[in-house]
Amino acid sequence: VTVTATPNEGYTFLNWTENGEGVSDEMEYSFTIEADRELVANFIEIYDVVISMNIEGAGSVTGAGTYTKGSTVEVSATANENYAFISWTINDEVVSEEMEYSFVITEDVELVANFIETYDVTIAMNIEGSGVVEGSGTYNKGETVTVTATPNEGYIFVNWTENGEIVTTETEYSFEIANDRNFVANFIAIYDVTISINIEGSGLVSGEGTFTDGETVTVTATPNEGYTFPNWPENGEVVSE
Repeated sequence: VTVTATPNEGYTFLNWTENGEGVSDEMEYSFTIEADRELVANFIEIYDVVISMNIEGAGSVTGAGTYTKGSTVEVSATANENYAFISWTINDEVVSEEMEYSFVITEDVELVANFIETYDVTIAMNIEGSGVVEGSGTYNKGETVTVTATPNEGYIFVNWTENGEIVTTETEYSFEIANDRNFVANFIAIYDVTISINIEGSGLVSGEGTFTDGETVTVTATPNEGYTFPNWPENGEVVSE
């Protein structure tokens, strides 16, 4: 005797059983009959998992296929370079923000793997060791980025430049990212000029303070009555009369 089971659409054949015992997993089952037989053809519902991406070429996805009712489905998404994975959605509803998502299937499912473009922010300094900069990294398109420059002792911050153009003179700069950005944090060395008088009360001096590297400094000495000015020495060496 040959018995045959053919599943309808939306079902798959599981096995033939008799008295609760499995006798065959084949849809076509042949046997030599020696007694009455009571066979049960067991079917189970099947569902489709369809996966699409919101941006073609943004990454790769796995897990699409046909599954039996109640089975656990595992889908995964991997972002390509310059993209980041955001979420899995079904009918525009977020079901997971993890790249790997598992669920028990009870109906047909159409998943969308959502990606977003990413951009790089790089920061260099015109003088190594002149300060500390923060904010470099990879960001999602449209994200607000803040870059910060903090000068080390002996330096001051001048400006942020990009491709040789001044972007801002503020130490902290925020912007909404829409493309790769390459910044240079520009610092300049500063120096202190201090003035002392060899004889207290012998005159007046001016010009001391903090100055940037390369700046022209003028110091002035005006003798009081009864005194004359001979010279400016530095470290015991006369630098001007």
